[in-house]
Formats: sequence, C-alpha cells, structure tokens
Amino acid sequence: MMMTDPGRILLVGWRNLHSATGEWQLIANRAAAVYEATGIRTEAAVFVNMKKHRDKPRVTHPAGLQVQIVDASLNRLPIAYLETIQWLRARRERTRAVVFSGLPSYPLVRLVSKWGIPVFGDVHGAYEEMKEFGRHVKPVNYALVRICNLWEASATRQLTARLVVSRALAEHSRRMHGNVPCVVIPCGVKSVCENSLELRQIWRERHGWQGKTVWVYCGGLSVWQWVDRVIAQFSEYTPGGDNVLWLITPDTALCHEKCLAAGIPRERFRSETLLPDEIQERLPAGDIGFLLRDDNVTNHVAFPNKFAQYVNAGLLTVLTRGLSEPATLSMEYGASIVLDSPWTSLSMQPWQTILSEALARREGGMSAFHASCHALVKDHLVYSRTARPLIDAL
Repeated sequence: MMMTDPGRILLVGWRNLHSATGEWQLIANRAAAVYEATGIRTEAAVFVNMKKHRDKPRVTHPAGLQVQIVDASLNRLPIAYLETIQWLRARRERTRAVVFSGLPSYPLVRLVSKWGIPVFGDVHGAYEEMKEFGRHVKPVNYALVRICNLWEASATRQLTARLVVSRALAEHSRRMHGNVPCVVIPCGVKSVCENSLELRQIWRERHGWQGKTVWVYCGGLSVWQWVDRVIAQFSEYTPGGDNVLWLITPDTALCHEKCLAAGIPRERFRSETLLPDEIQERLPAGDIGFLLRDDNVTNHVAFPNKFAQYVNAGLLTVLTRGLSEPATLSMEYGASIVLDSPWTSLSMQPWQTILSEALARREGGMSAFHASCHALVKDHLVYSRTARPLIDAL
C-alpha cells in the first residue's frame, strides 16, 4: 500500500544552520517536533557567508530537517537570491507552509504570499540589539534599527503569523508591527532528561567532582553574555576553595586565559567544547548554571537555549531580571536565583546567604529539586508540547 506524502514546510532564512549555533538548535528541534508529530518534513534554504564558516565543522541535522546552504558571500549575493527563488518555485507542490527566518529573507515573502498556504515569519529577537550592542556610532545604530523595523513591517502585513520565542517578544512585535498573530515557541529541549540524577553521578565520578560545587557557564564569549563576570563571581565567592568552574564554550583557549588572569588555579577550572547532545548528557554533573544579562530590550524579549538546558539538567540557575520570562518561569518552580543585574556580587550579603541556602536546600532534597526542574521543562520547554500551535496551523 502506497503511503501518502504528508507534505513539507519550506524555510528560507538568513541563519547559520551550518554549525551548531543557538539558532540552529531552535530551528532543528522545532522541525524535529513537527516531523515526529505529523511526518511533515522541513526543507530549508539558508543564506550563509561561507567565507566565514567554510572551515568550521558542519552540524548533523535531525530527522525531518533537510538543509541546503546557499553561499551568500557578498560577491555572489544577487546569485544567492536567484537560486533561492528557483528553489522555492520548484517546491511549491505539496508545500504546507513557508517560514521566512531572518530579515534578509523577507524580500521573498511576496513571492509565496499568494500560494494560499500559511506564511510565517520566524523571529528570534529584537532589532534593538543593534542599538544596544551595535558596532557603529550611535546615530548609525539607531538608523539601522529604524530601517529594519520599517522593512519588517512591510513584510509582516503579508504573513499569516509570526513565530516568536517569548511572550515579551510577541508583545514587542505587536507594538512595532501591529496586531499580527504570534505563535510563541520558546527555545527548549527535545525531551525531559528523566535520568539527570543518574547522569550526574556518572559524570561527577569521571571528572573527580564528588563533594565539590560545580559552577557552569555554557555559551559563547560575546560581551553581552558576561562570561567575564561569571569568572569574577567564581573568583570572589570561592577564593581558595575546592569548588570547580566548568566552561563549555567554542573558544576554550580564551577561557583558559581569562581564568588564569582572574587568579583561578588551573586545577579549579575546566574549559571544553561539546556538541549539543553531549551538553545535555554531561550538564547534570554541574550544580549552578549562569545566565547573566543586562536589563534591556534585547534581553527582555530573549529566551536563551541555555536556560532550558540548565533546568533540564537539574542545575540551580542564576540569572538576572533582564531575562524577564525565564526569570519568572524559574522562580515559579523554585529553580533559580534571580539577581538584580550582572554586577550583583554573590560574595556580598545578602546574596552570599541566599546562594548558600539555595545550594543547601538543593543538596538536601536533590531528587525533589530535579523533579521540580523536570516539571518546568514538561510544562513549558519541551518541543513536543510548545510546537503544538504550529502543528495545528498546518
């Protein structure tokens, strides 16, 4: 008996799906959840500047996601658009929806807006990032934000809905672009890590971390991620102690230098690069996971992948109020400490007492703490649940 083809979703984007980036994790896990629930695969054509990424390892995509990298180096950008237009037209048949991810893909919205199928915009953050962390002088950064918002507003009118990572981003989108429906799918995880306690014991034994408190930073080294502040917090809070700082990051050599410069002995920190699946397996070995961000628009609307990974691993998450939605969620389930700002010192009262008491409660009720973390993930962060509104719209 011949099986019926359930069709496909097309995704056109200016996203780095060549490497294991945060945006790759969101798109790949969302596509995998749709495929597992419906059999509908996602076929993506993404613009990537291969001059920057050609030598980097290429990520392995999950079942249900096929990716065609379109070399969008500056000298062949017009060709890249023509190739993508041809790619779209060749796949119109049996396409259930089209997703446009990243502002440079929006000129192609008009091409598919009359196909009679859902057309989604895929929004991971706010353009205010260019104003708050921009590389140019202030007037140029402000002008860029204004131009990008106007450009997106013109495309938004042709969208069925926008896929956003937080309720705060949905509210921001409505303020900037009008009352376009938003589907909130936060950056989450594929499944609940039910065996996190078992993995904790295995990896702590392998690393020789029994009886130690392990501080974890997992992420990149951009200035807005405040890895320097995490290193400083560790140095201030645990001077001369037997605790460990574990840095999971793409640039291990730079982290090594930063730790030594902060006066942390070599035996008290570990710096390494792990793949996403390796991170989820090994992360339960830690105790405290750090997400420090400034309080601004960029962070207010954000929902970092690392939050879900920390919580799923059963870590006590230390984050700042700038990450408003993760902070609210984790406080509701008792899974976090929320600092006023990245510069709040954990070595000073009352935060030293608060952190010590939170760690003691976690240590004294480890099973209950992990169960509470897993409940948060199951209720709000597992893609099989959070992607359901998108699945229902197909």
